[in-house]
Amino acid sequence: METIRTDAADIIQAIPSGLFIYRYEAPDRLYLLSGNPEAQRLTGLDPEQWVGREFRELWPEATKAGITDAYLKVMQTGQTFETDDMNYRDQRLDGAFRIRAFALPGQRLAVAFENITERKRAEEELKRSQELLALYISRSPIHTFIKRCTPAESRVLYASENYQQMIGISGSQMVGKSMFELFPAEFAAKITADDWAVVSRGEVLHLDEELGGRSYTTIKFPITHGGQTVLAGYTIDITERKAAEAQRLQLEAQLQQAMKMEAVGRLAGGVAHDFNNLLTGIVGQAELALLLHRPNEALAAAFKEILKAAGSASDLTRQLLTFSRKQPIAPRPVNLNELVESMQKMLVRVIGEDIQLVTYLAPDLGTVMVDPGQFEQILMNLAVNARDAMPDGGRLTIATANLVPPAPGDLAASPAASAGQVVLTVSDTGQGMSPDVKAHLFEPFFTTKSLGKGTGLGLATTYGSVTQMGGCIEVESQEGKGSTFSIRLPRAEGAPTELFKAAEPPRMVGGTETILLAEDEARVRELVLTILQGLGYKVLAAEDGAQALALAERHLQPIHLLLTDVIMPGMNGRELARRLAPLHPETKVLFTSGYAEDTIAHHGVVEAGLSFLAKPYHLQTLALKLREVLDRPLG
Repeated sequence: METIRTDAADIIQAIPSGLFIYRYEAPDRLYLLSGNPEAQRLTGLDPEQWVGREFRELWPEATKAGITDAYLKVMQTGQTFETDDMNYRDQRLDGAFRIRAFALPGQRLAVAFENITERKRAEEELKRSQELLALYISRSPIHTFIKRCTPAESRVLYASENYQQMIGISGSQMVGKSMFELFPAEFAAKITADDWAVVSRGEVLHLDEELGGRSYTTIKFPITHGGQTVLAGYTIDITERKAAEAQRLQLEAQLQQAMKMEAVGRLAGGVAHDFNNLLTGIVGQAELALLLHRPNEALAAAFKEILKAAGSASDLTRQLLTFSRKQPIAPRPVNLNELVESMQKMLVRVIGEDIQLVTYLAPDLGTVMVDPGQFEQILMNLAVNARDAMPDGGRLTIATANLVPPAPGDLAASPAASAGQVVLTVSDTGQGMSPDVKAHLFEPFFTTKSLGKGTGLGLATTYGSVTQMGGCIEVESQEGKGSTFSIRLPRAEGAPTELFKAAEPPRMVGGTETILLAEDEARVRELVLTILQGLGYKVLAAEDGAQALALAERHLQPIHLLLTDVIMPGMNGRELARRLAPLHPETKVLFTSGYAEDTIAHHGVVEAGLSFLAKPYHLQTLALKLREVLDRPLG
């Protein structure tokens, strides 16, 4: 084997790269002279096979790849050849190699090589990771940036593509620029101060900002690299999130308000129920005294004052029941235009001459299902409220219209808007109200009027009435700009019915039938017992449902009518009527109560086919209702 100098051989043996030495014979032959152990390890060639072999014979794949020509050119020109893109796939080599070939004295060629497959794989992985990161940054809703900061200025080092789009400035115009070159001076000064605070203090800064009509949240933080601290950060568009949050808070507020109103309504209904039992006794005893004992003029006047006071108390409990949606009503198909027109003269008298009443009534208004008397009270309450808001005069406008249903998925639409398509608005040009007043507007006994000028039940009653009708009421108001109340009601099928019928003159009529009386309030039970017996009826009186059922079981003669309170301890009136039916199928039923509970009604609307008498009632009303039910054919 031909060798080179000993010191060079030692170097060849020691270098970590593979090394082959070739002898060049012009014009195109390269013969292998020697190689180091690393070359043997990388190629797997036996040393005995090295010497004298020609390059093309040893490395046919390299020849095909043009390596032979490259080596020959090195020997012919003296220029070094380098490549990182040599990929072998033959019996000796497999992978990617870095090759460097250079000429040596004595017509010799040195070829150094190393396997860089793992490094190339790592580079490819890094390249793919960088491409993925760049794609993530460009597609991400997070807008990233890096700045170099001083107390005087903050300059952009990097800005993601989506950050550039958000600002509306391209990267070539942004990178290297200070905040004062990109934004108005005042805004730029604030950004610069914030940026320097982050870098100098090493703190994280959270900001909520508005830009171009959209909302953003920005987080800035310091990064130290190579001994230099820069500012990094990202911005996220939170416009939709803020809108959703605002809507969530609005819905929560509406839910809390509804829950509060429901709780107050339950309390009001319970109080009114008990109070109506007391009023029934007061009214009945006073009327009975006037009817049976014929007192002198002074005493009669006192009884009439009692009845007058009881009537006022009854109005108060009726308003409480209306607010709590437990006031019995008789809804029917109505055209609101007819109702508004029938009330115009009365409303003009109520609001006074210094307030102009204007109406805009839709000619094709849809029919709604309401209790006419209850809706009259709604209009009256709103008119009085408007009058009090215009002490110096103004204009009251009442308008009706058919609503266009909201688009599907419109969360901002009110429940009634999606359920109904008829709206009545009452607007005034008065003083308006503050947000705080508006928040408590429909609460019972809440009033801004001076003592003695309002009970605080008018708008509470209106709220309860509208809700009981299946609608909703909305208010728009600003201080000094008046108020608008919008009532939305579900549309009803069918033509409107006649609004008003002539009332029958009151009469005291009786009979000889047998009546089973079930009433847990002792005062009311004794009063009604006296009245019924005075009218000629035979009466079986019981203090609760169980006692009434026991009386019926022992009574072998017909029982023509059951007069029962709805709410009683133990067995309620509805259950009593159900259990009485098999024993006395001939018995008709008249329910009575301080409010229409869900046992016979839903939100105060008495079930069809059931007879109901609301407490407190007058003696003549009770007498007429009894005859009405008794004279009605059974079934």
